[in-house]
Amino acid sequence: MTPQDISKEFLSCNILSVSPLDGGHINETYLVKTANGRYVLQRINSHMDTSVLVRNFELYSPACDRSGLLYPAWIKTHKGDFFYTAPDGCHWRMYPYFDGEILSPPLSAETLYACGHGIARIHALLNTLQAVPQPVYPMLHDLPYYFDEYRNLLKGPHLIPDNRDSDTEALISSEIDTMLHATKEYAAPSVVHGDLKLANILFRDGQVIGFLDFDTVMTGYPEEDIADCIRSCCIREGSVDRDAASMLIRGYADISGDFEELSRRVRKAFRKICFELGLRYYTDAISEKKHFRVTAPEYRITKARNLLKLASGNSTE
Repeated sequence: MTPQDISKEFLSCNILSVSPLDGGHINETYLVKTANGRYVLQRINSHMDTSVLVRNFELYSPACDRSGLLYPAWIKTHKGDFFYTAPDGCHWRMYPYFDGEILSPPLSAETLYACGHGIARIHALLNTLQAVPQPVYPMLHDLPYYFDEYRNLLKGPHLIPDNRDSDTEALISSEIDTMLHATKEYAAPSVVHGDLKLANILFRDGQVIGFLDFDTVMTGYPEEDIADCIRSCCIREGSVDRDAASMLIRGYADISGDFEELSRRVRKAFRKICFELGLRYYTDAISEKKHFRVTAPEYRITKARNLLKLASGNSTE
C-alpha cells in the first residue's frame, strides 16, 4: 500500500498530494494535503507497542488540551482505531498538521529564554497526569543498557570490524565510569517529554506554542530534557555556547526556581546526554543492525565523535 492508500483509511475528503516530511531519524513521516486541510501521516517504528502509545496518549492529551499547548492530536481510522495496520504489519497514525515554526540555531537570547520557559511548562503539565505513563522505550536514557549493548556487540556476530575506531573506543573507556554515576547528582525523577530537541518544539511570535513527538513521555530526569535541548540549539563550532545555555536555563528556572543549582545539575546531565547519544551512534556505526534512519555512510561515526568530544571536553560551565 502507498502512503496515499493508507491516508484514505483515515480521511474521507479528496487527497491532493502526499509527500515526505522531514523529521526525526526513527519514524517515516508524510505531509498529506487535502481539500479540507493538511495532515501528518506517520509510520511508527516496529519496536513500538501501540497499546502503550494509546494508553499514554489518553493520559497526556486531555492535559495538553486544557493547557492550550499544541501537540499531535491523533485522529481515528474509519474503523475507530488510532492506528491503521497495513497488510505488511506496519502501524500508521495520522494527526492534523498545525502551523508553527520549527527554529534552527542560533537563537536569540529572548528565544532561548522562551524555550526554557516552554520546557518548564511542559514538565509542569506532564506532572499533573492522572497516572504515570508507561515507557514506550524502557531503555531510553538508560546508559547501562546502551553500554552493555555496545560491549556485547564487540564480541558478537553483527560487528563490522572495519568500521571500528580505536580513538573513539578509548574515549568511551575513559569516560564510562563517570557517566554511569551522573544521575546520582540529579533531582528526583518525574514525568518528562524524553526528546526535547529543538526540532520537537514549536514556536510562534517568539513563544513556545507546542511540542511534537510525545512517544518518549515517561518517568525520567528533567535535567536531561533541558540538557538535550541545549545540545540541539546551543552548540557553536563544536563547543557549547555558555551564554546561550545559561539563558535557556534561566527561562526554565524562572518557573521552577533555583537557577544556580539547576545549572549545576544540567551541566552534569549535558555531559551524560552527549556521551550516551555518542555511544549509541558509535554502536550503530559498527553494527550490521541499524537503529537510526540515516543514509550517509560516515554520518554515524562523525556524529559519535562529535558527541563524545562534547561529553569529555566541553560542558555548559
